Amino acid sequence: MPATLILAHMISLSVLLPWSRAARMGGLLLALTALTSGMALADVKLRAGDGKRSKGDVFIPEARDVSASFVAGNAVDIELIGTIGTLKQADFVIRQLPEHGTLTNLRPHPRESNKSLITYTHAGEQASLMDRFTYSVRVDGGPFSAPATVTLRGQRMEPILSIVKMPSFGRVFLGGEASGVVSVRNMGARLPDEHGVE
Repeated sequence: MPATLILAHMISLSVLLPWSRAARMGGLLLALTALTSGMALADVKLRAGDGKRSKGDVFIPEARDVSASFVAGNAVDIELIGTIGTLKQADFVIRQLPEHGTLTNLRPHPRESNKSLITYTHAGEQASLMDRFTYSVRVDGGPFSAPATVTLRGQRMEPILSIVKMPSFGRVFLGGEASGVVSVRNMGARLPDEHGVE
């Protein structure tokens, strides 16, 4: 290769690839390697930019954990809440049902589009006072959120007893025994002072 052609080739490489020491040394193989590396770097940047744009176009909402209290054998209304980033009506779905009670159908919240209402009914006095179920939320047919947990804690009603008549045992001698009947009346029920759960 003539000397003038080699010099021109080295100058053109220095302009195109100023970061490459191989360009100053000359040689078609080294220049091809540097050009290939530069194309690969540009391709990676393009793919990374496409990924960010795709994620930005789709908003995945977030379902919030909720807790509620109930009285054994009774029902309680529960608000399910989603962070949705829009005023559009959110769609809710139950992922896992409770083990010790039942749920009604989901119904829209009367005022807030990011909430839904559901009623939980406890199975009764013999069922556990701890229960849970999970739900997810989405907007406008988009992807569903990760499940959130609704934690339920119950209490049992304590009877209110009133003594109507005390027994009369009379005189009891040492070593003897006597028996009697206590008459009581159930005046209703109340929640315990300490909220214990099973």
